[in-house]
Amino acid sequence: MGLLERLDRDEVEALIHAAYKRSSLFGLMVKTLFYTGARVSEFVHITVKDLHLGLEPPQIYLAHAKMGSDGFVPILPALAQEIRTHLHGRKTGYLFESNRVDKYTSRWCNAL
Repeated sequence: MGLLERLDRDEVEALIHAAYKRSSLFGLMVKTLFYTGARVSEFVHITVKDLHLGLEPPQIYLAHAKMGSDGFVPILPALAQEIRTHLHGRKTGYLFESNRVDKYTSRWCNAL
């Protein structure tokens, strides 16, 4: 197995910025992916009930993790606030829903 190349902070921020230029939804999706370290397969399954934004620090529960290592991931308060704004008070469903009110697919997110 080869070496895994990681993006540096500037590269991550550039990708997030480019996604926000495309749309605020895409920007928030990319930011959430990077800031949680979630795999796409975990990310697409995040539901509103997995969000614990009132905790200190705010947290997201990642289920469907590789090798069954489900658990809570702390997030920045600023990201928690963006997520609250995105939800507009919605209490059910997936964190990010397609226009069919269903979760996005891993394939769609990888193409993002």
